[in-house]
Amino acid sequence: MEQSGTKPYSEKPKKFKGGDFERWQQKMLFYLTTLNLANVLRETEPTADEENIFSAETLTAIDAWKDNDFLCKNYILNALDDTLYDVYVAFKTAKELWESLEKKYKTEDAGSKKFVVGKFLDYKMVDSKSVVSQTEDLQKIIHDIHVEGMVINESFQVASIIETLPPSWKEFKSYLKHKRKEMNLEDLIVRLRIEEDNRKNEKGLVSSMEAKANVVEGSSSKQRPKFQKTKKKESHFIPGAKDKDFKKIKGSSWVCGKQGHRAQECRHRMDQGPGNQGNNNRANLIENNVDALAAMISEINLVSDHADWWIDTGATRHVCGDRNMFSSYQKIEGNEQLFMGNASASVVAGIGKCVLKFTSGKELTLLDVLHVPDIRKNLVSGPILTAMEIHQMDVKTAFLNGDLDEEIYMKQRKGFVVQDHMLIMGTNKEIINWTKKILKSNFDVKDLGLADVILGVKIKRNQEGYILTQCHYIEATLRKYGHLKSKDAITHFDANSKLKKNKGDAISQREYSQVIGSLMYIMNYTRPDIAYSVSRLGRYTCNPGHDHWEALIRVLRYLKHTMNHGLLYTRHPLVLEGFTDVNWISDSTDTKSTSGYVFTLGGAVISWKSSKQTCIARSTMESEFIALDMAGGEAEWLRDFLEDVPIWPKPVTAICIHCDSLAAQYRAKNSVYNGKSRQIR
Repeated sequence: MEQSGTKPYSEKPKKFKGGDFERWQQKMLFYLTTLNLANVLRETEPTADEENIFSAETLTAIDAWKDNDFLCKNYILNALDDTLYDVYVAFKTAKELWESLEKKYKTEDAGSKKFVVGKFLDYKMVDSKSVVSQTEDLQKIIHDIHVEGMVINESFQVASIIETLPPSWKEFKSYLKHKRKEMNLEDLIVRLRIEEDNRKNEKGLVSSMEAKANVVEGSSSKQRPKFQKTKKKESHFIPGAKDKDFKKIKGSSWVCGKQGHRAQECRHRMDQGPGNQGNNNRANLIENNVDALAAMISEINLVSDHADWWIDTGATRHVCGDRNMFSSYQKIEGNEQLFMGNASASVVAGIGKCVLKFTSGKELTLLDVLHVPDIRKNLVSGPILTAMEIHQMDVKTAFLNGDLDEEIYMKQRKGFVVQDHMLIMGTNKEIINWTKKILKSNFDVKDLGLADVILGVKIKRNQEGYILTQCHYIEATLRKYGHLKSKDAITHFDANSKLKKNKGDAISQREYSQVIGSLMYIMNYTRPDIAYSVSRLGRYTCNPGHDHWEALIRVLRYLKHTMNHGLLYTRHPLVLEGFTDVNWISDSTDTKSTSGYVFTLGGAVISWKSSKQTCIARSTMESEFIALDMAGGEAEWLRDFLEDVPIWPKPVTAICIHCDSLAAQYRAKNSVYNGKSRQIR
């Protein structure tokens, strides 16, 4: 009998074999609902009244229910495995069959899910599978726990997922643990997905950027000493055995140079030691990886007839152990040390220049090569040779790229700047070109090639790194205000000058403010050395006098003398450090000191400030603490910024802020209460 309103559903549930009953039950119930047969599972069979026992409506309803029950029962039976079909075929109605299945398998599911907590606690991710997919598996287990009525809050879920990350994610795991801001589950999954995509890219396109050393070792004239084979069977170490039972081996190991053991038993071998398997300790030594740099060094080693130079893309400096290889040399006084990747340190004896020759007769000059007598192999820094390139692109008409059919009016927000220039930085030209291609396909942009000038800052590249300078802007400023031919000044401020507020008429106030604005632009970008002068002279912009103009012209003359000065950024040291200082009140008419700080990274300053303190200090020590507090706020911001840089090592180490005040240092270390300094917390 054809049922009216029946909606055919093509996809049937898979046959039930006895596992995961609730999922199969939900699918089966939905399937029966689409066939308008699910009502027989909830309702009882209709019966006829004594008065209407032979009425047409009653008979039609009974026949329809029996037909639906017959269809529903057989649909359920056909969705059972053959082994279960024979067991449940004897039930007369679909409702009895359905209730019997629920009674058996829902009870079994409830019993089995009592162990889901143990499954959750024992879950650990592995490196061989995708972290995102393993996170989804863990979320399914958490869902099963919720079904059992046990509630796990979101913070606990986030912490559990972080704790189960695989061993290769150790650094990223530590980074997530040190995050100060609370993360929800969605944010964590997004971060994991981004990190996993970055790791895939690094294994493919960006493999050359990984920290490793390409060992280029051809035929060497230095042969390792060979030990003669002995017919005697080697004896093994037995705990508790006496030393006299073992013969001491004569000669020294070529690995460490010490006596009493063979090289193959030396604990200093790369493949020996606790926790090492195979060559795991040789993370920075990758043999047979011959790329362009490796081929270049191979040619150099052929000329010198011995393999003395290795490419190390993890080294930040060129290192040489042979004094005779230096063409120019300068001894280093003091106890300067070079820190190795294995946490050891060696003394640096000097610094100089090495000239490496090719078979073609060309030469490669390495500057600032460190002389380390203890090093066994000479290292050529890969990052210095494969320096980062900076490309510049210009977005035409910036935010006006969209098509507008109507006339609109826009109001620019306060502090909002429309910027249509961009920089693309990287060491892989293929990725840089790929990024340019993506941008060109979505925006109307102009490729300016290697960056030269952006926002008034000139970018210069040399062998040591990149130099940021504003020499062209300084020259234009001096020409604009008529001081291009003025006499040079060695210092930018006279420490003996006593500047005070002008009580008379202002002298060229508008031009004075224009010069201050130009100097502020120079100071904020590339010249932290004039920060104090600009900050001090800027206080008299509203009513400048003759003394103020003289001090201002002195700054311009100093810039003429140091026009080509700039900020040189290198790859070392990769340590963020801060320095603070303060001047005690030097003017009888002033009541507040001036604070200053600078933060350095990569060999140059990245953040600086010189400003008047906002409160009155009662001593030099107190003014030093005020300056430290200001620098501490900046250090906290810089640390949070580095945490958001994906390629920066995590967790970010503590930032050291240097202070030259012994009184402030002693007071900070002294925990004894002192009523005279109780205002210092």
